[in-house]
Amino acid sequence: MILTFDKQNIILLHGALGSSKTFDAFLPLISGQFNIHTFDFRGHGIYASDNFISSEILCQQLINFIESNKLKSVSIFGYSMGGYIALMTCVKRPDLIGKVITLATKFEWNTDIASYEIRQLNLLLDLPEDHPLKKQMLFFHDKKNFSNCIGLVGNLMLELGNKNYLNSYSYKQISNKVILLLGELDKMVSLDETKLIVNDIPNAELIILPNTKHPFEKVDAIYLTKLIEKFLL
Repeated sequence: MILTFDKQNIILLHGALGSSKTFDAFLPLISGQFNIHTFDFRGHGIYASDNFISSEILCQQLINFIESNKLKSVSIFGYSMGGYIALMTCVKRPDLIGKVITLATKFEWNTDIASYEIRQLNLLLDLPEDHPLKKQMLFFHDKKNFSNCIGLVGNLMLELGNKNYLNSYSYKQISNKVILLLGELDKMVSLDETKLIVNDIPNAELIILPNTKHPFEKVDAIYLTKLIEKFLL
């Protein structure tokens, strides 16, 4: 991409089972104000044939992307899993990141929650070819690798259930300014778990998006753009 030096750099991080294509319809709304950067996480999109992923691998991928593109104090918008990885990176390398916005990020993980979410993931394998969610996954990955991506994400959830990477102690180490966005109708991420996090991060704020469900495409893109611009500009 061509960088405009009078614009702020921002990285958009997609969620689990998504890819950088998640933001295709959103980019025209936000690119006028920022230099936008996107990439596919390992195990997703162009990497959907990977054999293994972990939170540490995804975190290091973000660090490598920032350093290789020489992005200084870059802001990050992370949807769902992308928000989790963004905050993990704030703990590991606070010098690399400026402000952070998370949307629909699940912070509470244990073995029971992971097992439930994995069962929900496995239901996706049996969806008919013309189901909207199945068609979306095939667009993000491809027919050959989408089931592999589901398996990788399941293992990632199991890892999160067993290893408490982000906890009350680590959240308190985050010095970045953070906004946690949560849809009012989100059934995967609870208001209670998000409130706990906003109380632990010293410079965090919680904003509830009215009448909004978990999927990114259900978010009011114009309203989201205005929130991002207000926070970052």
